[in-house]
Amino acid sequence: MGKKQTAIVDAVQRFTTQAQQELKNAISDMEGREVFAIGALDSRGLIKKLEILARGSEGAVPAPFRDRDSAQVLIHNHPSGELFPSDADVLVAAEAAADGLGSYIVDNAVAKVLVVAEPVRAKLIRPLNPDEIAAVLDDGGKLSLKMPEFEPRTSQVDMARDVAALISDGGILIAEAGTGVGKSFAYLIPSLAWAIGNNERVVVSTATINLQQQIFKKDFPVVSSLFKKPAKAAVVKGRGNYLCKRRLYEAIEEDALFSDTSIKLRQILEWDNNGGSGDKSDLSLPDDDPIWNRVCSESDYCLSSRCPYHEKCHVVRVRLEAASAQLIIVNHHVLLADLEAKRTREGVLNTILPSYKALVLDEAHAIESSATSLFSESFSKRSIQRLLGRLVRKKKRTQTGILPSLRRLPDIPAALLDTASKQADAAAAAADAFNASALASYPEKESSLLIKNLESFSRSAFLSALQSLERDLAMLVTRLGEILEAMPPEFEDEESVVELKLTSRSIEEAAALVPRFKNPDAEPQTIFWMQIDRKNPREAVVICTATPLEVAPLLAERLFSKVRTCICTSATLTINNSFDWWRNRVGLPTKKDGETSKAMSTMGATAGTTEGAIDAPIRNRQYPSPFPYRRNALLAIDTSAPPPDGTQFQAYLNTAVARLLHASRGRALVLFTSHKALRDTYDYVAPLLEKEGILALRQGQKDRYSLLHTFINDISSVLFATESFWEGVDAPGETLSLVIITKLPFRVPTDPIQASRAAAIDARGGNSFAEMSIPEAVILFKQGFGRLIRHSNDRGVVAVLDVRIAKKAYGNLFISSLPECKLETGPLDQLCTSVAKFLDSEG
Repeated sequence: MGKKQTAIVDAVQRFTTQAQQELKNAISDMEGREVFAIGALDSRGLIKKLEILARGSEGAVPAPFRDRDSAQVLIHNHPSGELFPSDADVLVAAEAAADGLGSYIVDNAVAKVLVVAEPVRAKLIRPLNPDEIAAVLDDGGKLSLKMPEFEPRTSQVDMARDVAALISDGGILIAEAGTGVGKSFAYLIPSLAWAIGNNERVVVSTATINLQQQIFKKDFPVVSSLFKKPAKAAVVKGRGNYLCKRRLYEAIEEDALFSDTSIKLRQILEWDNNGGSGDKSDLSLPDDDPIWNRVCSESDYCLSSRCPYHEKCHVVRVRLEAASAQLIIVNHHVLLADLEAKRTREGVLNTILPSYKALVLDEAHAIESSATSLFSESFSKRSIQRLLGRLVRKKKRTQTGILPSLRRLPDIPAALLDTASKQADAAAAAADAFNASALASYPEKESSLLIKNLESFSRSAFLSALQSLERDLAMLVTRLGEILEAMPPEFEDEESVVELKLTSRSIEEAAALVPRFKNPDAEPQTIFWMQIDRKNPREAVVICTATPLEVAPLLAERLFSKVRTCICTSATLTINNSFDWWRNRVGLPTKKDGETSKAMSTMGATAGTTEGAIDAPIRNRQYPSPFPYRRNALLAIDTSAPPPDGTQFQAYLNTAVARLLHASRGRALVLFTSHKALRDTYDYVAPLLEKEGILALRQGQKDRYSLLHTFINDISSVLFATESFWEGVDAPGETLSLVIITKLPFRVPTDPIQASRAAAIDARGGNSFAEMSIPEAVILFKQGFGRLIRHSNDRGVVAVLDVRIAKKAYGNLFISSLPECKLETGPLDQLCTSVAKFLDSEG
């Protein structure tokens, strides 16, 4: 014990006299019970300022330190005088340390202090020289020496200079970088320079895993080679992308128990034992393979340090890799999920990212959509029965799961386990009954609808089934709580007991979510809706989802206010050269360029303002594409097309697409806004293309990667696709010479989220079509247009078959938001001639 005591020091080495007395008085006021405080340090490293945040019992006290900007040290007392930390103390200290906070334990007299974790003292930031950073990308710079084919681009140089200035000073840069600017290098070079020079981390977040891999494998190696000091990057994906060894062994054991050993499970085990990365992308498993759901890592299953495989855990390895990296590459979902985990529950168990101060949001146009998905909560028969399956799984005469495992422990009343098992069966039956009732209540032709729009006779049956499910889940939570209360203390760290606590908490969360759907009007800021999942042909499943009406205030509070520096970049952030719409949608105030604000602007031009947390200069910048659009791109609009909502439109579409593809000799991407229109057009056009020796590809025939690989390598081929292909398709050269946009990409107005957000705008006197529908369509239209020119030598045509772009007042907004290019309007005959002529000419 003697060596351990060296960690305990006199309080005068850590507190000013005044702070020491303040804490002593607070403990005395509580008659020696536990007190929790945060402290701020003076220049000598002594706690000079205290804030008492919580008061507890003789053995415990809450620790509400999150979102306290003044906190540098967490402090609490141990009334026993035994200052060494409990397991709970270590967990809180570890979580705080991830944010640079120290943790102290004191005795009641505040005479002695145990330093559990040292605070990170504020350090001087070494600013970058923006001109030096810009010079790396300029003519004769370091990058040109590394890449002989490199050509300096003024926009890229300007963007790198601005990023360097901002990352040094702090603030938010909103950067629209046109196609070909090379925005990845423009933000990676200053980001890595700042990270290396200041021993800090920079997080880069993208919309897709594909872009994560591109940055890591293609861009980072080039950028890191520019620096004398070695640099490290780490790719972090969501937990569900990584294998959980414990769940794998459990699945194999369970299958063996049921004499049904899975070949796939054995293959995964062999892969893992032979040094497999644990990353699903390195396995040849389909995205929807149910076997992966049985073995992937999930926070609700995670036993953390209590797991027998903790030291070999793939998620822990990724977390350690990230902690030692200068550049951490994530996707928007992981970024937001990590922030949520830090904000709620035991962040140290569920988070995966270390602390960081600088963030780059690449593909920032997608952050609202990602937030809408992440901040939504759902339940279904399938999700509930998956939870119940953790408690007990039955096959033939054998049972596995948490409750059967608990029977092997002594001194746990069997009657409690029997009652809980029966209640789990009742909850499973209630989930079954609810699904059947919801399906029966569902209007025939609807794919998704608002709960409040259920017809009255259907609504009554729906509510009755919902109440039964709520009752049975709540009763199950009670039964599980009785088991935990009866649990002898010596079993606290048993694997099955820890699993029971985790599962009980998840069931409790589901039980709290279910009743919220009974009265949707009680939460006007939440959209309650449902949809049918028909992936399993044997049974349709109704999914009930609660989605925030607006994510702008959530992003302002939980994302933008948490970082010192944020660079938001994309090729599509402006509408008619204005950033205001995007800024409103994500909660960034629309004040003058560079002005700071402590108030959030109207949320996506919706109701009200929220006093908020963003107190940083915000700058807008546009970096135009270096590509010669005026010479190499033609926008062709068919002014003779019938209205897109008319009965003649599909027949017109079939003919128009066929003729345009004949004029271009294939080499095209045809973009649709509905799967039905895609199928009808494809069925008509594909046989005609086949006669010309042109391969017709359709979304859904293969996975996305295989389709794009075939399309890019077969120059004359044509790809028919819907919304997911409007962005992220990079096919430079002749293989993509024509993009056909069949309709302007307005969202389906009956979509529950779209309809609810539109109704909220209209209810406060706004115009939802002008304020939301048009801007959203313009951004997606710009993405579709951006598929055409991917290289300075590319040449091609974007043909628009939606006459509204020419005849509606808002049509000019779509055109004016594009790069300046050649424009031709006229009947289809004229356009087909012009397309052939333009593509055959050399400019």
